[in-house]
Amino acid sequence: MFSSLKIAFKALLINKTRSALTMLGIIIGIASVILIVSIGKGAENLILNEINSFGSKVIAITPGKTGAEPGPQNMMEMLTVSLKEKDFFAIKKLSGIARATPEIDSTVVIKYKNQETRKMVYGCHPDFQYIFNFFPDKGRFFTEEETKERAKVVVLGKEIADKLFGQENPLNKKIKIKKENYKVIGVLPSLGAKTLFNMDKIAIIPYSTAQKFIVGITYLHGINVEVKDEKSIEKLKEDIEILLRERHNIINSENDDFTLITQKSAQEMVSMVTGILSLLLSLIAAISLIVGGIGIMNIMLVSVTERTREIGLRKAIGAKNSDILKQFLLEAIVLTLLGGLLGIIFGASLSFIVTLLAHYFGYPNWKFIVSFPIIIISFAVAFVVGIIFGLYPAQKAAKLDPIEALRYE
Repeated sequence: MFSSLKIAFKALLINKTRSALTMLGIIIGIASVILIVSIGKGAENLILNEINSFGSKVIAITPGKTGAEPGPQNMMEMLTVSLKEKDFFAIKKLSGIARATPEIDSTVVIKYKNQETRKMVYGCHPDFQYIFNFFPDKGRFFTEEETKERAKVVVLGKEIADKLFGQENPLNKKIKIKKENYKVIGVLPSLGAKTLFNMDKIAIIPYSTAQKFIVGITYLHGINVEVKDEKSIEKLKEDIEILLRERHNIINSENDDFTLITQKSAQEMVSMVTGILSLLLSLIAAISLIVGGIGIMNIMLVSVTERTREIGLRKAIGAKNSDILKQFLLEAIVLTLLGGLLGIIFGASLSFIVTLLAHYFGYPNWKFIVSFPIIIISFAVAFVVGIIFGLYPAQKAAKLDPIEALRYE
């Protein structure tokens, strides 16, 4: 066994270029799997952190029919007009509800003098600041009275304030949103990405103002509810579902025109989606392993042909068929294992680069994750590929007639 392995290594060293090219498919395949799984885990971790920041006591209500799986089933259902302002007031009166806020959002041009930027305008209720702990560090949030009056007041995210005003104090200044004047009453501290939004890039106004002057609608894009007791969240989720079905004249839950999402259900949904995507992409990447295996088999067949006289000489001095079989099979296995090792190093390096890029583009919660089980599986797959695709050339070499082999030119 040791002598066969030694011969196998010598043969690989003699044909370095051919060996490197042969391993290329294995390297790409293994690296792709490592990279895809790492990106999937990193993205899942990032999204789950954002969901966790959303709050374990918060229920998000979105328009759209609920199917077998949680969440709106298609884009058109997300645009439904099923959630009304009266639904918000009715939900807010439920026992066990601490606070609630509607949401209206639209991306528009915001101007101040000769400065302008295109950012999201987010309409909500004053309870928004208490539900998510987003309080201005300059000025104040708008009041319940200003919300009822559809007041044109705005709280700016830090990036928007810096972009429009620079070193100038933005408080009590007038900015234009969709060509209408809005008074700046507050500026948020730098918060970054929170609750799946970058709060530094959002201008917050009363939801009633957003409905009338920004979007021109009478319905809501969503409702966020905070419960008093986290332990009662599932019960309150059911209470809200019953209430909305009564208000929307829905008898069968399959006809729901809304979706309720808790932190737990959102986590399950994200884990399921990222898991399925990672699996599918990994299966696609695994195709390159098959291609690499076919490449190894072809190269080994060429190697058997070129080394026919060598095989004849070994058999003439007493080498058995099993010795020749071991030699060429070990060559194929060593090739694939080396390719697997290089693939793991290459894939991990690419994953680290992706993590650095994510941090650079403003996602500090993106973690560098390389799954140890995937590394083990990658080595195992490389080993199996070496055996499967190296067996035929090895058998062909072992079956060569020594006399005919010695005569081969």
